[in-house]
Amino acid sequence: MDTMARLGMALLLVAAVGACDPAKLRHTPDAKPIDGAPDAVPHGMVTVKVYDPNTPGTIAVGIPVVFVEADGTIVGRPSTDTNGVAMADVHLNATATAVITTQNNVSMSTIAGIQPGDNIVLNSSQPNGQNGMFNVTFPQYPGATYHYVYGPCGANSGTGSTTLYMYSYCKQDTMDLVVVAYNSSFVPIAYFEKPGVTYTNGGSTALTGTYSFVSTFNASITNVDPTVQYVYMRRAMPAGNGFSESASGMPMSGMLPLSMPAIQGATASVETQASKGQYANRVIQNIAGSSLTYGVDLGATLLPWVGPVTLDLDKKMAYVPTDTTGTTHDKPDFFSAEVYYYRDNGAGGQTGYYWRVIAPQIGDVPLPPLPPEVGDVMPKTTDSVAYTFGKAYESSTLTWDQARVNALDIINTFETSVDTSTRVRESYFQSGD
Repeated sequence: MDTMARLGMALLLVAAVGACDPAKLRHTPDAKPIDGAPDAVPHGMVTVKVYDPNTPGTIAVGIPVVFVEADGTIVGRPSTDTNGVAMADVHLNATATAVITTQNNVSMSTIAGIQPGDNIVLNSSQPNGQNGMFNVTFPQYPGATYHYVYGPCGANSGTGSTTLYMYSYCKQDTMDLVVVAYNSSFVPIAYFEKPGVTYTNGGSTALTGTYSFVSTFNASITNVDPTVQYVYMRRAMPAGNGFSESASGMPMSGMLPLSMPAIQGATASVETQASKGQYANRVIQNIAGSSLTYGVDLGATLLPWVGPVTLDLDKKMAYVPTDTTGTTHDKPDFFSAEVYYYRDNGAGGQTGYYWRVIAPQIGDVPLPPLPPEVGDVMPKTTDSVAYTFGKAYESSTLTWDQARVNALDIINTFETSVDTSTRVRESYFQSGD
């Protein structure tokens, strides 16, 4: 879940929704299903839990959550209870929006396409900052100038020992560790791995083994559309945040061979980025760590290109163009649209409004109507648009039914999975700022 940092403003990224008296939000027995499906559950309770964007991992209490039906009818606006939860009885494909107001900033987070019976978390429930530490000892490689130990959350250097720092989004109960030796020019020359290490906060392990020489990883990128101007590739071992090397180039005649230094072990990941101008596609594929070859058919892999998002202040709509040239027509698991607009607050300053909507598909995103009781937060034609962004996400091990439950936590963990069957695809438009 950085984008607002580029605006130089401390914007709140909310995610969730809270609790209320269900009796106040119950529909009449003759309410009709929104989608008209004869065998669908017509309506039911939905719970949404809100976490504090200023202190991730901490629940937000007393935050209004607006539930809106697919036809635009506002069901209710309960506030989150002492558990950070709000509830409402809704039909299929309703939306829930949490609204958090601080001085000169309002942050709204919406989940669309919710279903009766859902238990939703908006915003990340994972705390930021350090989660724990793990100590590692290792033998030094003769003639090496530097030694780095790599794990699921990155690396640290040392002389015979070091400490790895762990974080909620990347720590693993069982992890692969590797020590890499470098010469004085910081060129990797040797390594060895210890797989399947049990992690406990404050724990330790001794890496023992025989160093091996660094190998070469060869990749073949094929079926590249002529509109794709540039391809970048990075291989990491262990998968995610391990030792990594990269290579890049301009495809010629629909092909691009790439090679880079590589080490071998239990798990590895390959990140491929393709771009044409500001249009970008990203694929993260987890592979066996012993593999030193890799191929990707780009035209059969990429998600549709996502174009620049524009916010229509009058229609309260974020328009999202797409382009399938040289890509698949695959449907992502979900789409995240972000808009930021601001207005004069009458006190010599400005109030900023940041709104993120998680939706089940790429496409134009309507901002759900929010009542004046939660504040004068809906866009006005006199507002100024400062920032828009949209990104599509698809995982080989995920569905929309799973994604909408806790989308931001899922985004945080996309790069850290070590299941070699996992592939994550993303498509977005680079603003260039």
